[in-house]
Amino acid sequence: MRYLAFSLVVISLIFYSCQDNTVTDPVSPNQINKTGNFSEKTLKGSIPLDKIIYVSDTTKSNYQINGKINYSEEIFRNIIPSQTEVTGDIKLGITVDALLTDPRVVGPGTGGWKISSESEDVLYVRLGGTNVFERSYPVMNRKDEMQLVCTFIITTNGLSLDNMVLKIPNDQVK
Repeated sequence: MRYLAFSLVVISLIFYSCQDNTVTDPVSPNQINKTGNFSEKTLKGSIPLDKIIYVSDTTKSNYQINGKINYSEEIFRNIIPSQTEVTGDIKLGITVDALLTDPRVVGPGTGGWKISSESEDVLYVRLGGTNVFERSYPVMNRKDEMQLVCTFIITTNGLSLDNMVLKIPNDQVK
């Protein structure tokens, strides 16, 4: 019986000593980045849409847009001790929910066109810096494939809408 107990102790010691040690394992799943510290922050906001916008073709047609743009901005800051600069990757989610109407047309059946779309991007922004980018969102139920084109400015403090226009692809303009 003594030999059996001794054998079990020896086998268990061999078994446990053969397992990987996360302290000496260079590819530990718990490690994010050996060279820097990360901090994370999430911002959420809404941009109201209530204005007259123009189609950027030769017809100079205008439409009324009402609705909002909701956004969620996840900031991942990488602070590297050997550098003085703080960098940030931003995961940006944008949801557009709006109604486009033609102010020249009044009456029944003129409910307008829905713009309902989502986009998700990962962008690089320096702390205190800005990034300008453009996204297009389709206007539903239109034969001319009209799109709402938004120009955004993103910082580590939030998102703003710089400009928006309506565009119709060149082969669709008559």
